[in-house]
Amino acid sequence: MLLLIECVARCDSDQSDAKYWHNLATERILRYESKRTKINGNEEMAKNVIIFIGDGMGISTVTASRILKIQLPISKQIHDQKRHQKQHDLNNKNVNNLLKKLQQSEDGSLSFESFEMVSLVKTYILDSQVGDSGACATAIMSGVKANFETVGVNGKVKLNDCLATMDPTVRVSSVIDWAQQQGKSTGFVTTTRVTHATPAALYAHSASRYWESDDRMMSNHSDNNVKNSEFCKDIARQLIEDEPGKNLNVIMGGGRRNLLPKNNGGRRQDDRNLINVWLNDKKQRGLEAKFVSNIEMLREFDSDKVDYLLGIFADNHMAHEADRNDTIEPSLALMSLKAIEILKHNPQGFLLVIESGRIDHAHHLNNAYRALTDTLALDDAVEQVYQKVNKSNTLLLVTADHSHVFAFGGFPARGNPILGIDDQTSDSDKLPYTTLMYTNGPGYRKFRENLSEINTTDRDFIQQSAIPKRWETHGGEDVPLYVTGPRSEIFAGIMDQTFIPYGISYATCMGPMEPLFCKKDSNFPIHNQKSNHHYNDKHQSQSISIVDNNNDKQQSDGDINDEYDDDDVHENQRNQRNQRHQNQHRQQQQQTESLGHYHYHHEFVFSSTSSSTDKPMDNFSNNQSHIVVLDNVHSVDDDMKIVKTKLKAKQQQQQQYRPNLMTSSSSSSSSVLFYCLKLDDDDDDDHHHHQLGLRGNHHHDDDDEKHHGLAAF
Repeated sequence: MLLLIECVARCDSDQSDAKYWHNLATERILRYESKRTKINGNEEMAKNVIIFIGDGMGISTVTASRILKIQLPISKQIHDQKRHQKQHDLNNKNVNNLLKKLQQSEDGSLSFESFEMVSLVKTYILDSQVGDSGACATAIMSGVKANFETVGVNGKVKLNDCLATMDPTVRVSSVIDWAQQQGKSTGFVTTTRVTHATPAALYAHSASRYWESDDRMMSNHSDNNVKNSEFCKDIARQLIEDEPGKNLNVIMGGGRRNLLPKNNGGRRQDDRNLINVWLNDKKQRGLEAKFVSNIEMLREFDSDKVDYLLGIFADNHMAHEADRNDTIEPSLALMSLKAIEILKHNPQGFLLVIESGRIDHAHHLNNAYRALTDTLALDDAVEQVYQKVNKSNTLLLVTADHSHVFAFGGFPARGNPILGIDDQTSDSDKLPYTTLMYTNGPGYRKFRENLSEINTTDRDFIQQSAIPKRWETHGGEDVPLYVTGPRSEIFAGIMDQTFIPYGISYATCMGPMEPLFCKKDSNFPIHNQKSNHHYNDKHQSQSISIVDNNNDKQQSDGDINDEYDDDDVHENQRNQRNQRHQNQHRQQQQQTESLGHYHYHHEFVFSSTSSSTDKPMDNFSNNQSHIVVLDNVHSVDDDMKIVKTKLKAKQQQQQQYRPNLMTSSSSSSSSVLFYCLKLDDDDDDDHHHHQLGLRGNHHHDDDDEKHHGLAAF
């Protein structure tokens, strides 16, 4: 018997609402679950998660970096040998061997290209076909499409609209929130400012990615003459003062100027020294914390005695890898390894985000050399981290937030320097051109230069571009995703960027997918040690119920109102708190059942009817509320576990139900029926209800959704 699960996980198409993307991700996971042929009851969940972001690392960047990884050291060896040899000895055996290796440079690979799962990710954002780092990072970290240059908010917030962010329902939770709610340690490492767009999406909610400090909120980056700093916190303050930022165990990168006041070498207008604020906060909470500002301090501190680390190594961004002074600034790999040394203290696991953020900046300047060498720095960090972690319980992901208009073309011979010129010349002006070039950017010249006498492999060389622009723009094509670790197969195929955090949620049993797909007897225990304030109404403030009549009880993940106290550092206190949470959770379930009130339903209604004329829901009234109860669960196939259910309806008061059903038109297969739950819009604000539509036998393709882009550059 063939089970067809073709459903659309939404009743409406309001892409500005977080629930749209939540339901879309749920649908994808349901399809994956239906195709799994073997289910291991003791299947391991991911305990740790490491997300690597190559900012602007599109496919052409990956390909060119792979070649440069082989060519760069070989070219250096050839250069060194030529420099120490006489002219008549240049064709010796050593040089010839190196030249042969150079001709095979296309055969190399980057460390993460060996990961077992490789996918493509769509990067468009809510109001533009081509995304920026802020909105794309929001999609990666929170699973929501956002508007251009906003961070940590849903599509209801437009660029620079400070007042819109005052509504807490527009603020979306991130994977950092979800991990902290599970009692995991969290952190991020970046080569940009720690308040820059990509890391900001982890912890901040801002109508502009540029509001990194209060001085930016008073500049022309604000609309309507509103003094935004009086209403909204800048990103730096959110990092240091608010959750989840202040609970991050590791923060490393640049951007000291946004943390210090003007009279102390910074840019802040409010006289706050946020580094001191961070240190004082940890001291008041009795936490072991350390601030470091250079590579020597980072190497020397004892990570076994520190649970919280703030490392700020530059006033602005950290240097490109090609320019890094290794006596002052640590490498991305070193920062990553030091972060793991701290995060691994927690037996509950950790979540770490590692960004090579300056690939993007070099591309904007049409400087391929620095873009590629920064990509190789990410490659090195991935390789070193991969060697250190427990591969059986750690999920590793490598991806980009967006691409660039960076082209790899012509017909160069094998082994030709990737930063060099093609063997052929232009048909028009008979001048040579580089293998790597850009569609637009500062490399444009009205009259092309003759590159035959120019060293195009120099680190400062600016690649040619076809269209003049002060800064090169991002590219809108799909970017790669490389994954390894527990349940990495959930990331197979082509997906929207918003699916990435939901896939992580599914693989780790934390966040929004936990109540839908995680069993309570999982061998990876689930502990909600922190208040659900962030999760429960950044994605959905309602609880999610799945009713199984076989067990005659409700499995629900409801609100936990007891605030987690970060001062509880002793294990016995944590255990006592967990027990109180579980007791409260149980009481809430009993109260919910006794009142007959369900905040939100995500039920799966299966029908094994063989005729499309069957209408099991005909007796439903539009003016009555119903609950679908699953029962009679049993296996019907050796290769696939399928549930067959009997539909029951119970009338409820104080709610309205609007059925929206479709049955399979095929008489040879079981059909899967889903319904759309529509509740009153004027319900208590504490229990926001969402629509959910899942229709049987209706194919949905992400590409069918019309998206109107804006040229917001």
